[in-house]
Amino acid sequence: MDFAVTTDEQGTLALTHHLDSLYRPNTGTKVTIDVGELLTIILNNVNKFDTFIKAMETEQKENFNQYSKEFLDDDNRPLSEEKRLNDIFRKLCYEHLPDPINYYFYTEYSNCVDVFMSLEIPEDGDAILYRYPLPEARKFLWYVKDCIRDCTELVSGKEIRYVGYVPSAISYEFQKDLFTEMVTIENFCNLPNYCLYLVLKNKIAVNKCQNCGKFFVPSSRSDEIYCDNIFKDGKTCKQIGYERKVNKDEYKKAYRTAYKTKNAAKNRKLKKSPTAEDDFKEWVSEAKKELEKAKAGEITLEEFKRWLKEGNTNGRH
Repeated sequence: MDFAVTTDEQGTLALTHHLDSLYRPNTGTKVTIDVGELLTIILNNVNKFDTFIKAMETEQKENFNQYSKEFLDDDNRPLSEEKRLNDIFRKLCYEHLPDPINYYFYTEYSNCVDVFMSLEIPEDGDAILYRYPLPEARKFLWYVKDCIRDCTELVSGKEIRYVGYVPSAISYEFQKDLFTEMVTIENFCNLPNYCLYLVLKNKIAVNKCQNCGKFFVPSSRSDEIYCDNIFKDGKTCKQIGYERKVNKDEYKKAYRTAYKTKNAAKNRKLKKSPTAEDDFKEWVSEAKKELEKAKAGEITLEEFKRWLKEGNTNGRH
């Protein structure tokens, strides 16, 4: 697989894959993705990879092995049968694998899929040019688990002995006044290790969410502990983490409860009272001042709660 390694104006490192091979003329198709995002997609979908392998094993027994026995050495094997098997393989990839791994895997192994799916290596000398998707998928899963182990140790502060993957070919192209690094990853199963290599080399932060347990690339601070993925009831892990933190802080908890009550009351009054929005903003400003007083010990928690319940500005709340 050939990739272009690029960096945009914001310093984001990305991989771009171009659909081009000996067997498939360049169709202009390309997929670009942030390196850190690609690594987290790989790390967070180990269960999908396992399901994909099991589905491939089932289809192999039901379709591909029989086809190999009947037509593998037949130069007149029906194209309609090859197309049927290719369609099955495509469906397997796009039903079970996450984006863009489904695209990578299908474009890498869809050529002569009847040969690829066979457990037995054909004696045909040309077959050594091919790689077999089922063994490769198993090896890919094995490498993914290695990367998960390494990344888990990294986020816990441990040092790892990482032996990076070196692409089989590296070249440079001058495009749009910039040098672009072009790499060839000869074996698809080395993609996880290459992504991890780029992450380590370029010091890209990859953390593990303390809510859902998935790996993620922090969006602002490198020490973020919650991701932006939706977790429950439409809320992200970051939102849930913030709520947990607030609930541990009685002062903030009291403020948030009062805030929600006042905000709901404001929304009910909007149509009838033109000053409802301004009144609410004024209350928020005063409430934040009282919150700071409470944190500083100038007023007690009970006094702060009483103000939230009874306090008002200009007598309008």
